[in-house]
Amino acid sequence: MRIMEIKARLIAVDETKVKLEKKLIFVWAAIDVDTKECLSIWVSEGRSSFHAYVFLKEILKYCENQKLLWTGGSGINGLYKD
Repeated sequence: MRIMEIKARLIAVDETKVKLEKKLIFVWAAIDVDTKECLSIWVSEGRSSFHAYVFLKEILKYCENQKLLWTGGSGINGLYKD
């Protein structure tokens, strides 16, 4: 996992499933809410709480306030806006 060397005030995270050669994979993305920059993308073969934990633990290192907005599965469409 490679993450840009910046600090973000708020990071939005989402995942989606993609079928690749008859195999289901999950693509996770972290976005800086203020700049709309993609901070990290990670691919996993599963979508368990463990997979989410691994990605989120790494992403939280780059959030100044240790806050996170999770958009996947919460019914929120798009990114948080002040």
